[in-house]
Order: sequence, then structure tokens, then C-alpha cells
Amino acid sequence: MMYDANAKLPSGLLSGNMNQYGDMDLCLQSGAQYCLAYVDIKLTDHEYHVLSKVHSLLHAHFAFRSTFHDPGHRVPRFSNLHWAVCVPRSCLPKDVESSLESVADELSAGTGLKTSVMVVPEMCQVSKPFSPPTSTIFVGCLFLILFGTILLATCYEFFYWTGNTNNFWVEILMAFSLKKNSKKLFSLEASSDDISSLHGIRCFNAIMLYLSHKSMALFFNPYINRTHMTEALGKPWTVVARAASLYTDPFIMMSGLLTTYTIGKRFIKTNSIDVPKEIASRVMRVAQMFNTADYSYILPTHRATVYVIGIALGYFLQQLGRDVKLKKVNAI
Repeated sequence: MMYDANAKLPSGLLSGNMNQYGDMDLCLQSGAQYCLAYVDIKLTDHEYHVLSKVHSLLHAHFAFRSTFHDPGHRVPRFSNLHWAVCVPRSCLPKDVESSLESVADELSAGTGLKTSVMVVPEMCQVSKPFSPPTSTIFVGCLFLILFGTILLATCYEFFYWTGNTNNFWVEILMAFSLKKNSKKLFSLEASSDDISSLHGIRCFNAIMLYLSHKSMALFFNPYINRTHMTEALGKPWTVVARAASLYTDPFIMMSGLLTTYTIGKRFIKTNSIDVPKEIASRVMRVAQMFNTADYSYILPTHRATVYVIGIALGYFLQQLGRDVKLKKVNAI
């Protein structure tokens, strides 16, 4: 059973069918240990042009170049293949790694290929009774409380709400009502001094950002024709959906614009600005963006430029008004 649960050399290697996950259920049922190894195959001798082409097809034209130490949660480790092995429970991850590397070196000797193997403890599993961790139970209880509060608030608004109340706790409860929030969410009302067109652009950017991130998530799926998928997604027209920066930068710029424009309107009405409150509000919002970028392992400050541009644009719109017209310039 252990041997049958191991990954085996498949067909369609030149189509990118490199990730082989074996049979995890069969391995665990046999009382063994299931390990998913990372294997990196590099071409050390570039004199063999045919081998170079085959190497490129195996790795789906290297749509993403990665190493063992890349995080792999935002962008998949595309250069590495996953290979499952079913081993006795007594084997340590280092034992599995050294054994696989020894076999790989023996098979690739004299071929111009260099194989590296890494097995991390988190990718080795044995069968054991399921017991949810305390954090899962805690979060589950929070969600149950949230759903219960939403249901209670919605029912209260449908059957008992009269529209007026001075009770603080009732107002807090009504903040969770689906009916009330749906009306606010889908309301088309807008103030006369609002920049309505920006909200439509932001909506479009949000949709395209979602599509671009989902297209990135497609690369995590275990395709048997990954090379063909890469070639299809590499066509010029697909940049509309896969280039997230086309929509991220305008989104952040408009955020800075609307923030500055709103603060300017508030200053005109009240002739004062609550600086500590505004700073705290901005810090809370920017901190979330910073954390998101930090978790994605990208430089968070690289979006600061477009945010500053948005602030400047919001200031000019506040000073010059919204009836700004661009003069037509004839090219020479």
C-alpha cells in the first residue's frame, strides 16, 4: 500500500504535468507517513539546446522563477515541482530529504541536470484523530455570535423597529441589521458636492483587482497541462486581467484624492481640522495597507508616490473647483 501511494512518473511531462501528489488517503490509511517534497531541477550544461527546450517546457516556460525559500503563498513556487512519497512513520523529514536527493543525483548523473530536494516538517503528515485547535474554536464562536447578532438585528427591524429610539444599545444592535445596511450599500443618493465619477472608477478598479488576483490564484491549481495554461495566459490581451498594478495604483491615488477632498470640505464648513483624529484615522487605514503589502512580501512604501499624487490632486480640486477643463493642445 505504501508503494502504491507514492507519486510515480506521469505522462505529459512536456505539458507541465510535474506536480505529483500520490495518494495521501491510502498512505495515511496504511499507517505510514505522507511527505510532499519540493524538487528543483536546474540545467547545468547549456550546450544541449534540445535539453534546454525540454527543460523550459517542463517548467511551463518559467512563468515565475522561484526558489525553495520563497514564501509561496502569494505567488506559487513555479520553478519547483512537488513530489509525494509515502514513508514509514519513523522517518524524519531530513531522512526523506537525503534519500530523495541521493536517488535524484544518481538518476541525473551525466545528464546536464542538477536536482535539489527539500522536505520541510510541515509537509509531512501522519494519521491522527482530529481535534480543532483552541484558536479555531474561539474564531468559530465569534462567527456564531456575529451571525446571531445579525439575525437578531434583522428580525428586530422587520417586526419591532419604529424608526426612532433613544436607546443606545438598540442603536448598536441596528448597526448589524441586513435590511438597514443593504439600503445604505445600494443607495444611489449622493451629495451635490461629491465627485460621483470617482466612485464608478473605484468600483471598476475593485472588480479588475479581484479578477487579477484570481488569475494569479489559478497557478496554484495542479494542472496536467500547465505549459499550455501559461502560454494562454501569456498572450498580450490577458494583461487586462493579470496586471494588478494597472488597478492598484489608481485605486490608491483616488483614496488619497478623496481623503484630501473630504478634509478640505470639512475645513471649509467648520474652519478647523481635528489633527489628532485625522492622523489616527489615516494611520489606521494606511497601517492596513502596509500590513497587506508586508504579508505579501513586497515593499509597502512603493505605493506612497501615487498616494501623494492623489493628495495633491485632491488639494487642487478643492482649490480650483470641480469644473477644471483641460485645454486642447495641437501636436506639432
